[in-house]
Amino acid sequence: MKRVAAASVIFLLLILGCAGAYLSVDQITKTLAAEVQTAYDALGAEDSDRASEIMRTSYQNWRGHHELLGALVRHNEIDEIENLYLRAIQCAENGDSDEGRMQTRELAGMLRHLTEMEQPRIGNIL
Repeated sequence: MKRVAAASVIFLLLILGCAGAYLSVDQITKTLAAEVQTAYDALGAEDSDRASEIMRTSYQNWRGHHELLGALVRHNEIDEIENLYLRAIQCAENGDSDEGRMQTRELAGMLRHLTEMEQPRIGNIL
């Protein structure tokens, strides 16, 4: 009976850990995607200086969560988001609104995709 109780506690802790990890990824990516969307809007208004500032701040926030996300999410996704951040920042600094909007749109989509990848669905398990 003690083994069943111990196994049940371990199983419960595992489920709670997975739920906590999912909620962390969800909260972080929603915040970052909202920041990137703000930069997208600034680029649409031809305000590349503001967009550049927003993107640099968002990138610093991304780097602040990099270790946690690296532990919870596949590294190829993290690397792709890193590259998109750098491209979007460069476009904003260059004043290239069209290219910058494309990069920020793709970046926001990739950030939202991280949460979708961590949802407990059969498609994500197989």
